[in-house]
Amino acid sequence: MIKVITVKDHVKTYARPSINAIIVNDHPLAGKELTVYPSIEGWYELRPVDIDGVLNTEFVQKSDIKIVGKEQKKVANSPLDSETSDLGKITALVKNVIKGR
Repeated sequence: MIKVITVKDHVKTYARPSINAIIVNDHPLAGKELTVYPSIEGWYELRPVDIDGVLNTEFVQKSDIKIVGKEQKKVANSPLDSETSDLGKITALVKNVIKGR
């Protein structure tokens, strides 16, 4: 996941990574912040969620955006393995309760 901003007015997002694809969205002003994911060369993928909770997929050209945040990588370990996370604390508590029975 990477935070980017649009660098020009009227940045279009497409249904697939091609300028010949259906235009899904038009961001009229430069500076719009987007969250994107790496895709094929020259394109990034957006994953916006509708009001109904439906996950959509849109593609934006690399030349239309500027990266402003660092890429966030997924942690290899499960959050259940970490004692510091809330989920890890809950899991540890449940394990202790089960051991006490």
